[in-house]
Amino acid sequence: MQPLAIVIPAYKARFLTATLQSIAAQTSRRFVVYVGDDASPEDLAAVCRPWAEQLELRYHRFDQNLGGRDLVGQWQRCIGLGTEPWVWLFSDDDVMSPTCAERLLQAAEAEGDRQALFHFNVDRIGAQGQLLRVEPEFPALLSTRAFALGRLRFELSSYAPDYAFRRSRFLECGGFQAFPLAWCSDDATWIKLAAERGIRTLAAAKIGWRRSGDNISSRHTHDSALKVQALASYLRWLDAHLQAHPAARGEPGDDEILGCFARWFSMQIYWMQHHFSLPAAWRQVGQFSGVRGMGALQTLGAIGRSRMRSWREPVVI
Repeated sequence: MQPLAIVIPAYKARFLTATLQSIAAQTSRRFVVYVGDDASPEDLAAVCRPWAEQLELRYHRFDQNLGGRDLVGQWQRCIGLGTEPWVWLFSDDDVMSPTCAERLLQAAEAEGDRQALFHFNVDRIGAQGQLLRVEPEFPALLSTRAFALGRLRFELSSYAPDYAFRRSRFLECGGFQAFPLAWCSDDATWIKLAAERGIRTLAAAKIGWRRSGDNISSRHTHDSALKVQALASYLRWLDAHLQAHPAARGEPGDDEILGCFARWFSMQIYWMQHHFSLPAAWRQVGQFSGVRGMGALQTLGAIGRSRMRSWREPVVI
């Protein structure tokens, strides 16, 4: 058995060739590639077929589309196609630098069962592969509390394909944390997977995360209300997680992290405000009952609901 499964939940053909080409260029081939076709209307099998001669590639087409209504469910069933001890959930449009797999496997063998989650630094690329932004690098080892704080402060960028995890730990934790549209599901999952050992970043190898306009993070149209619901669910989950996992010495405390909740939520609403009605956002504020750090936002929510017919300004606190 190979030690690593590179899992690609696939729906779009547009960049899949570039993704598979970057995988075929890896300096280590000790992995199996699983492509889980989510009943795509495009011929993904034809895209994969030439690469099966160069890679240990297993293509599977699912009869029914699941990602459109349950993206986490699609991720889960694709991961279930294999049994390899390490899983790298990749994507159908991103790329990896040639030494990524080698660096990951070396680190996994060196760490053994001590480490559950590895991370790669990220370059954001455009539709033509052009460099758009070099994302801030993670430290070599980052506690999950520091990760949560960095994300809430908008100091760290994080994307699902830049992480690989130990399958046994993933199953032990119940798989991906499910929120609507999988919005914030990746952050919550990394936090629970790495709660004990932190997130270890592998330097000198990067992934290219493609911002093409097709990403769910690029769209805030009919699904914005569900995204707001997911934001609320994530903060409720994170509050409970913090209470269940007290800060170790030197880690950010609850007050520091909770102090970011209201502003983070408000900024998310601000960025989506042109694509949905603010009343839809304020109706979600009631979900914060009992969530620490959200009292100020609940007060603003009451004001917002009373003015929802005329409110047009972003709420930033």
